[in-house]
Formats: sequence, C-alpha cells, structure tokens
Amino acid sequence: MPEPGAGPPAGWYPDPEGRPNPRYWDGERWTDRWQAPAGHALADPSDPPRRLRPLRILAVTGLVVVAVAELNNISADGEYLGVVNEILDGGLPSASEIRDAEDRVDQASIAIVVAYVFAAFAFIPWFHRAYSNLPKMGVAGLRYAPGWAIGAWFIPIFNLFRPKQIANDIDRASAPDAVVNTNAWHERAPARLLHWWWGLFVASGLLANVAARAIINAAEDQAFLTRRDALDALEQERTGFSLDVLASLLAIAAVVLAILVIRRLTQAQDAVLDRLEGAGEQYGTALPSA
Repeated sequence: MPEPGAGPPAGWYPDPEGRPNPRYWDGERWTDRWQAPAGHALADPSDPPRRLRPLRILAVTGLVVVAVAELNNISADGEYLGVVNEILDGGLPSASEIRDAEDRVDQASIAIVVAYVFAAFAFIPWFHRAYSNLPKMGVAGLRYAPGWAIGAWFIPIFNLFRPKQIANDIDRASAPDAVVNTNAWHERAPARLLHWWWGLFVASGLLANVAARAIINAAEDQAFLTRRDALDALEQERTGFSLDVLASLLAIAAVVLAILVIRRLTQAQDAVLDRLEGAGEQYGTALPSA
C-alpha cells in the first residue's frame, strides 16, 4: 500500500471519463479499481476503519426515542397549562384534574431523562467510531485524541463546544475530495447543517434549564398562601411551562438535523471506504463490513 501523500503507483492514470479519482490501466483496458482518494490510505491494514452503517441505525433510533419523548412532554405541558390557565381565568378545575395534569408532567419528565440516557448510549458509539476512523483513513493532524469523542459529552463547559469541534473535523476530513495527508483539510469549512444542529441542540438545553428553574421557583413561591402570591406563582409557572414547550420544539428540530448529520457523515465515510476498498483490492486489502 502506498504511503499517504506518495505519488500514484505504476499503472494508475487520470480517469479518461473525467471522474475525480484515477483508475487503473492493466495494459489492455481501464478497470473499475480506483486509487485511494485525496491522500486517503490505510494507516495500518491490520487495524482498518470500520463502517458506520450498523451504528447509524442505533444512533438514529436513539434520536427518534428522544423526539417521541419530547412530543409527549409537549402534550403533558399543554395539559398542565390548560389547568393553570383555567385557574388564572377564574375557573376552578377539580382536584382530580389538577392531580392528573401533575402526574402527566412528572411521567413526561421521567421519560425525557430515560430517552436522553438511551440516546447517549446509542449516539456516542457512532460518533466515536466516525472520529476514530479518521486516523485509520490516513487523516493527519487531528486536534484531539479519539477518546474525546466520548469524554467531551460528559465534561461540563467542554460539552458545550468540544463535541461540535470534533463533528466539524469529521465533516472536513471525511469528504472524499479532502486532502487529508496534510493539514489542508483544516481549512475546509464544515457544512452549515452542523452549525444549525448544534445551535438548536444547545439552545434547547439552555432553555429547558431556564424553564425548569422558573417552574421550581414557582412551586416554592406557592408556599406563601396569600391569593396574590398564589396567582403570581401560577403566572411564573405558566411562563416556565411555556418555555419548556418551546425547548421541546427546539429539541425536536435538533433531532431532525442530527439525523441528517448522521446521514451526511455516514455517506461521506462510506464513499471514502468504498474507494479505499477498491484501491485495496489492488493490494489484497479488504475492509471490515461492521
């Protein structure tokens, strides 16, 4: 296998059909075997990159579970807001209506926590493999060790920006036309899709935190039993639950974009691995399918 950055081996020539990667001339005809694209090459044939598709299914499943939990949360918040609005408008819902609305909110909150824990265990393995594949594909100059693709999600403050930086690098270096055997790939701009995904993801989390604090403060204020204090607490609670609905809507939008990010990066790495595999046939190298 040629070293990353080396010239093409004997028998490789520009594709007469104008495709971006050269094909092999066997002395009689042009074959379908392609040279590894843009400097990509197996760094160690005994430890090749692995396909993302099997883990993609798990990651998308985890994100769908989050979307369903967020929809359920919107429904529960809406039911509770209906009770609060009725009280503020001078109505008097029954004790059972209030209790049922409170129970639904509690159940929805638990479902949200469970859904995000499941999504983390489903998404992070895909994310880690996508980043770990880069050095195996001959990518030079990674900014972080592969372990950061896991740890960055769990370190406070860092989890606001480090996973996005890693996603940027995956996007830049996974493109089949990226020159990865130098640091030139750092100059590529990541897709705007990644910016929108991460922006909505962070915004939904921050807004959900603000909403939770407003709801907790309102519950504490209701300990004051004057009518005015109680009404003020209900107004604050209405604001908190309204913000929580908005946070869930942003989270669902982030889920949709995250699924598109997974699709984009999986397809990009598949294209590189397909070409590496085609080039590897020339050298007797095969890539694992999972």
